Amino acid sequence: MTPPKGEEDPLPCPSWIVSNGTNIQYAPPQVLLHNTVALQLTGSFSLAEDRSWFADDYMPVESFVEISFGGTLPVIGMCTVNLPIKVAANKTGPTSHGTMRLENVLNVPSILCNIIGAPVYDEYAYSVRSRAFTDPATGRQVAYCKPDTKLCEIQLSGPPIGTEVGPSSIDPSPSVIHVIGAFWPESKQTRIATEIKRKDDMKSTSSGFFGDNEDSELARSVLRNFMLGKRPTLEDDDENNEGEDEGDSSTDGDESVPDEQYVDHLFTESNCVQWLESKYGSTQNFLLIQKLKPAFGSDCDDARIRAKALMAEAGIADDDSDTFWV
Repeated sequence: MTPPKGEEDPLPCPSWIVSNGTNIQYAPPQVLLHNTVALQLTGSFSLAEDRSWFADDYMPVESFVEISFGGTLPVIGMCTVNLPIKVAANKTGPTSHGTMRLENVLNVPSILCNIIGAPVYDEYAYSVRSRAFTDPATGRQVAYCKPDTKLCEIQLSGPPIGTEVGPSSIDPSPSVIHVIGAFWPESKQTRIATEIKRKDDMKSTSSGFFGDNEDSELARSVLRNFMLGKRPTLEDDDENNEGEDEGDSSTDGDESVPDEQYVDHLFTESNCVQWLESKYGSTQNFLLIQKLKPAFGSDCDDARIRAKALMAEAGIADDDSDTFWV
């Protein structure tokens, strides 16, 4: 999805500051993460301030980052930023421009400026003398800091190749000292990474729900019955129903679903059972469609994970999570 937009879209902050005291990359309404491997996000992020920097893979996220000298700032999203940059000050023409791709950037609207964290030094060699970054594999210069600046601010490409930007939030006065730095707690990184993995796993699982096999046909049958107002149970099958009287309405009573209360208790979030019932008719139907059995502990864990992922995909935040997906 696209990043959230307000009534006005002011020009983005032009300042992308490299901070060796930051374990992530930030952009004032957005934050950048260099590491793209799920569950291995620690120490590899950026922060971005302005939503206009973000690509179309924006994901709303609720978290926070800790800033220098104490305090926290809210994180509202995560996305990719393709930063148009100048490769070298003495080059002209098309080859003088490049793109710095920053993945999983954190969206931090209230941060002073965009921040590229210390992990950039793991990917590129930095020369203090020339204030430039080079690719160790090729020896070619890939980016440099703006001249006559106290901080290491990456030189961006100007229009029409680059983005039209607004005024810098960095005060150039010699008497002003900026302390640029932010830290994303590892516990928060892990939680976000887990949610990403669950969402990806859920997409992978759901893609096979309606294949050409017996289990998939069962899932389709459950959904059809739900749409018709029927309530199949985990024990229902053709053999058990052969001798039933046509007028028997016990399938609508509690006696035909002895495990329903137990299944409900698998989902501890207060709004989860209500949401599953609204979508599937009952928590039992949900387990049946997912081909999970409440008698197995591992299936119970999978049911909770999948329900949480589906709720997140639908834009419903579970009651005990600090992460919200739309």
